[in-house]
Amino acid sequence: MSRIFTQVQKKGLQSTPENGIIIDTADVCEKKKKGQLPMKKPILTGEEYFEKIIEGGYFYVDKTLFIKELLENKGTVTLITRPRRFGKTLNMSTLRHFFDVNRDSKVLFNGLKIMEHSEIIEKHMNKYPVVSLTLKNVELSGYKNSIDRIKGLISEIYQEKLYLIESLNEFQKKDFFRYCSKEATEDELQSALKFLTICLHAYHQKRVIVLLDEYDTPITNALTEGYYPQMIKFMRGFLGSAFKGNDYLEFGVMTGVHRIVWKRWKRNKKRVETSTSFFTELISAL
Repeated sequence: MSRIFTQVQKKGLQSTPENGIIIDTADVCEKKKKGQLPMKKPILTGEEYFEKIIEGGYFYVDKTLFIKELLENKGTVTLITRPRRFGKTLNMSTLRHFFDVNRDSKVLFNGLKIMEHSEIIEKHMNKYPVVSLTLKNVELSGYKNSIDRIKGLISEIYQEKLYLIESLNEFQKKDFFRYCSKEATEDELQSALKFLTICLHAYHQKRVIVLLDEYDTPITNALTEGYYPQMIKFMRGFLGSAFKGNDYLEFGVMTGVHRIVWKRWKRNKKRVETSTSFFTELISAL
């Protein structure tokens, strides 16, 4: 076998024992020189933004059919739990570009698998107002510092959507600017996402998609830093107001690092069991 392989190499051929394919390497080199073979795309490691990868011509593993799966499941809130560096944020960025009514994303998705489903493209692509928020950097040493960081993130989102002002009444405008200027109280902050869905619905006359990345980071950090009771109380209100009984919500997608296990059914209610108790407390709000 080794003698045959040596003879193959001398002739400018390359054998792959796994599948038995023999490639004429001399022919491949010649085609490369003539530009008849596509160049390999560079791999951009650690990038979390769909638009940057596509527009930069970087290598992209096409997982866009998960959009079709998401729509077919028809869940009010979908929770995706995976360890860090599993591409959760990239998937959330992909969702934002696909659904956001303020974008025109056909060029970005051109050639990707989701574009083969014309009914989905016609009905859903760039048809919804979208709220996108990540809490992955809310890892501070004190409760007040964490709340201030969340206020800053909420302020950024509201400032991106100042065009909504024209569709609001005077009372709503006051609340809107309080969120913009980080003046909202802690109780008001708990309703920040829901109020924004109300404003978006008033302007676009369509229900809103809410994307929340790494929702559990503030909670796990609070558990480590010693202010867990305060943070879990805040997050129950923050998430509950946005995702539970919100008439202006089309659907929501949340990602987290920690796994939730649906253990068994009890009295027609799902019982949650995990390595830490706060998930049981949090999920009861949703």
